[in-house]
Amino acid sequence: MAPSRANTQQISAEVWPSGQQGFRTLSWPLAEYAPHFDQLDHLSANRSPFMSIAFPRNLFTELGVEADEMLDVCEDWDLILQGAFLVGVADVPALTAIYHRWQTGASSYTRHSAATWRASERRVLDKLDASALVLAPGQIHRLRAMLGDEGYREAYESLTSSSSWKLTAHLRDARRSVARNVARARKRLTGGRERS
Repeated sequence: MAPSRANTQQISAEVWPSGQQGFRTLSWPLAEYAPHFDQLDHLSANRSPFMSIAFPRNLFTELGVEADEMLDVCEDWDLILQGAFLVGVADVPALTAIYHRWQTGASSYTRHSAATWRASERRVLDKLDASALVLAPGQIHRLRAMLGDEGYREAYESLTSSSSWKLTAHLRDARRSVARNVARARKRLTGGRERS
């Protein structure tokens, strides 16, 4: 999975001089999202606009991931988490989208109750909790810091000796393959020059 960067921009509806319904921008695009995708941070909330994510085709065709029709909200978060934890992440450090935030009108935040949001979040996390997961490089040390030394040893030994760890070796290999392909594509796009 390849997340890129997205900025946010405040907009509001207005009628243009021609009488056509349009909109007006109220702010410059702002870099409110983290420049790098963080798997563990995404477990607490969706931190990536959906239009900033490129999913590999095999996530759907070979691994069977599909949109969850039972979710009232959080369907984008569900797909983002499944992609991140099944095939891994290769950040694309380029701005590819402007996420318009409407100042007027209804949104999914106003149309659905807090209970609906909580139920959808629970369903997303329950599905993820029932799956074997691929962690990005560096996450083990972060987990260790969260758990403390003793908790880390137990969690690490349990993880690496589990049958799910052994069965998902091919998923970790697929993640590395996606990262290599993204790096090759980036190199072709930049003519072999490193981007600063």
